[in-house]
Amino acid sequence: MQRQNKNLVLFFWFIFLCWTFIPKTLLALSFNHDLRNLTIIYKPNSFIYHFCQTSSSINSKRIRWHYESLHEPNNDVNTSCKQLFHNFDCFDFYYGPSTSLLIIKEPDMFIGRYTCQVNLNSTYEIKSIGWIDVKLPANDIRENDPSMKVYNENELGKLAKYYNVPFIFDAADLTSFSKRVEIGGIFSVECKSIETKYPIEFLWIHLKNTSDGIKTVRFIRNDGNRIIIQDNKNSSSLSLRSVDSSDDGDYVCVASNVIGRSFSSIRSLIVTERMILPRIRTNLVNGSYFDLQHDNIKEFAGHADGYRSPIVIWIMGVTLYLLYFLKINEIFIFKK
Repeated sequence: MQRQNKNLVLFFWFIFLCWTFIPKTLLALSFNHDLRNLTIIYKPNSFIYHFCQTSSSINSKRIRWHYESLHEPNNDVNTSCKQLFHNFDCFDFYYGPSTSLLIIKEPDMFIGRYTCQVNLNSTYEIKSIGWIDVKLPANDIRENDPSMKVYNENELGKLAKYYNVPFIFDAADLTSFSKRVEIGGIFSVECKSIETKYPIEFLWIHLKNTSDGIKTVRFIRNDGNRIIIQDNKNSSSLSLRSVDSSDDGDYVCVASNVIGRSFSSIRSLIVTERMILPRIRTNLVNGSYFDLQHDNIKEFAGHADGYRSPIVIWIMGVTLYLLYFLKINEIFIFKK
C-alpha cells in the first residue's frame, strides 16, 4: 500500500513539474491560418502563397516547411529545385508576427503535400498539412513544343468554372502592375474572380523587403479609416490613404472558397517623397541689356525653389550654349 501511495505521489509530482515548466501558451497553441487541401488553376506570371500563422506569439523562424512530391522519388521533374530551403528560384520565404509565408514560384512543378511544422521545444510540436493540386488545360499546349506553352486566360477561367474554384483575372494594362505614389497620396488596387458555386472570401497580403534584408509579410485588415477594403460577391478592392514609406512593397490578392484558391499577380507600390515643382524666385528682367568692356565682371543672380532642390541652368542667347550648372542659391559669375 505504501509503495502504491509513493508511486501515486511521484506521478502527481511529475504532472506538477510538467505543468509548471511548460508555458500555458504552448499548451493552447493552434493555427490561425493553417494549411488545407487546395485545387488551384495554373496561372502564368503568378505564384502560390502558402501561409501559416499560430494563435500565440512565437518566433516565426521556428516555423518550418516540408514538401513531399506527388511524383515518384526518381522522377527528375524537380531536379533543379531539390533543395527546398536553398533555391530561391523555386521558393521564397517571408515572415511576420507568428507567421511564415512560403511562396511557390513553379506551382506546376511542385504538386504534392506541404507541411507547416512548429517546433516549440525538443518534445512538443504541432503540424498543419495540406495538399496542392494544380490544374492545367490538357489541350492548350503542344507537349513536344516548349515554345507553345502559352495559356489563354479565358480557357483557364473555363477550367476554374469546371472545378468550381476561384480564378482571378489580372488587369491587362501594364500600369496596374506597378504604381508610384507620393507620401500622403492614395494607392488603390482591385482584383476580380470568376463566380463559383461556393462563396468566395478575399484576403490582401503585403510583402516587403526591408533595408536590412529581412522579408516581411502582413495580412491587411480594413480599419475603416486609412485602410479601406470593399468585398463583393466575386471582387475586392483595396485603398490605402495617406500612404507612407511603410506601405512600400508588393500587394497580392487571394481569392478562396472551400475547394481552392487563386492568387493575383504582384501589384507593386513605390512610395516617393512629395515633389514640389521648381519655381524661379529671382531672375533677370526680360529685355535687360548689359554692355561689358574687356576684363569687366558682371554677376547674375538666379534663385529657384522646389523639392527636391532644383538645378538651375544658365543659357546664353539664342545659341542655347550651356554655360554652367547652378544649384539653388548659388551665384553665376560671367567673365567676358
